[in-house]
Amino acid sequence: MSSTATIIEDQGLLRLAFNKDIYSLLLLKKFVSYLDQISLIISSGRWEKATTARGKKFAADVVMNLILLDHSHQVGSEPAEADRSVDDQDERTLSKSNESPLEFELIEKDPRAKHITKHLKKVVGDRLRVGLFPNGPLGQAVVQSTTNNGVRLRLDMSTLRPPQQRPLVRVLLGVPYPKVIKALWSVLASFGVDQIAYAKAALTEPNFLETSNLTPPVYEPLLREGLAQGEDTRPPRVTIFPKTVSVLDLLSSSSLSQSSTGSASGALTKDCCKIVLHIGENMTPTSIRQCYQQSTSYDKGILLAIGPERGWTDEEATAFHAAGFVYASLGDPILRTDTAVVASIALARDVLMERKIDVDTCVHTGKRVRESVT
Repeated sequence: MSSTATIIEDQGLLRLAFNKDIYSLLLLKKFVSYLDQISLIISSGRWEKATTARGKKFAADVVMNLILLDHSHQVGSEPAEADRSVDDQDERTLSKSNESPLEFELIEKDPRAKHITKHLKKVVGDRLRVGLFPNGPLGQAVVQSTTNNGVRLRLDMSTLRPPQQRPLVRVLLGVPYPKVIKALWSVLASFGVDQIAYAKAALTEPNFLETSNLTPPVYEPLLREGLAQGEDTRPPRVTIFPKTVSVLDLLSSSSLSQSSTGSASGALTKDCCKIVLHIGENMTPTSIRQCYQQSTSYDKGILLAIGPERGWTDEEATAFHAAGFVYASLGDPILRTDTAVVASIALARDVLMERKIDVDTCVHTGKRVRESVT
């Protein structure tokens, strides 16, 4: 009876102690979860330190189907090498095919060196696929040495070949969530997109325009990751329109028809069928394939205009149409921006690759291109 009275008397203290115990259990559970994650990372060989603008974080393995090499890692390269144009560098590299082979050295901490020794498990004498970055040829290199200081590779000049021709796809994106921007860089590069442009849309949140994910220090390494995945050496051209310039401003002027230098040769719309993804009320959904086949000029490529998470406004869609864009849709489902970008690029590439087959067939049969498609 005395014990019961004591419990009733100290009910408030017991409740406090009980709450503390529950809180301690929750913390313990969370700590165990973290330990499980760390154990998984260590067991899978993904325990690496990656220095970023925000500090250190865990970095997962980067898939490298192609080892990208540049002249900064060339053994015995000239000091003024980086000051020369890319075309001059590639021409000089190819001209040395009859001279001594070129060698490249990757330090031990370089992710490429780790990938070669730990993931591919290459040893001296083994061959691997390499590419000369940027815009250089593809080929093979022979592992010359693997030491604690790194990996040395010798380029087999007889295997060099230019990158394969790729469908001409460009994208104009309304600025979405920053995390989506960062996730898309490597994906777009692996798809072989020719040009990536970001512009402020009417439904873009103003603070999204301040993200560092639209700056070269962030997106350039991600583009290289995508190229290594897609086995290509040609990085996409990147255009980030000023924060003060909206999509409506671009459409009302001739900005999309000119390059950053003011010429039409490097314009975003050059040689492209212009397609805007939008489905409004009382609009009949049209596929990307139908839009391309029905275009008045049978263009070499496709420019896709894709809005942010909430899409384009009706005013923007009308402005796109007035600028010569045609409406297309991916169907009834409402997709996330990253999903819509991947799906539309895949469909556009399929259309263009099919068109290339038709053109190649027409060259042999003598038929007109238009007749082979319709």
